[in-house]
Amino acid sequence: TDLNEETLATVATGLERLYGGEVLYHAADLTDEQARESLWQYINQLGLRFHFLINVAGLDYQGLFTERKLTEDVLQESRALLDTSQRITHIGSWDMDIKSQRIIWTDEAFRIFGYRPQEFQPSFEIFSNCIHPDDQSMIPEHYRETLATKKFTDFDYRVVKPDGAVRWIHATGEIYPDDAGVPVRIIGTVQDITEYRQAEEAL
Repeated sequence: TDLNEETLATVATGLERLYGGEVLYHAADLTDEQARESLWQYINQLGLRFHFLINVAGLDYQGLFTERKLTEDVLQESRALLDTSQRITHIGSWDMDIKSQRIIWTDEAFRIFGYRPQEFQPSFEIFSNCIHPDDQSMIPEHYRETLATKKFTDFDYRVVKPDGAVRWIHATGEIYPDDAGVPVRIIGTVQDITEYRQAEEAL
């Protein structure tokens, strides 16, 4: 790639925030044999195996594109891809800063809870107000257990949408600690499993 390490780091950070995983990157000029060899050594060192490859070529900053624009374009395309895939699968993502209690929802997470995408700034209070009255006690109890054990256990709960519809939600999550091992962030998913639960109960 013609992207330098600094730009790749920016792109990687953006993708990690969107998808909640870890993005590995390595700058290499694939027209240079030594650089290609260095890249393969890096890949083999990590023991990576590819399920698919995406090739991006011809980015040389000589025309209308600037480094910033390229980074923004990559992130914008990633967001569009994420939104489309989540809309199709009915799986939304969420990201919570434990200290500040700041929460981020993807567009599909908003839709799952019955709101328009990015209609407001999510908060723990708003989330709690979405929970079905009979499941209200589950949320703080699960949160305390998550922080105590430093492990997010998948669980199901019901929400009441603004229109009164009751939906079953399956939640997953992963804890991210700081250098001292203290949980500072939780990233997870929410999936509407109402039809699955209804089919299960009908058996």
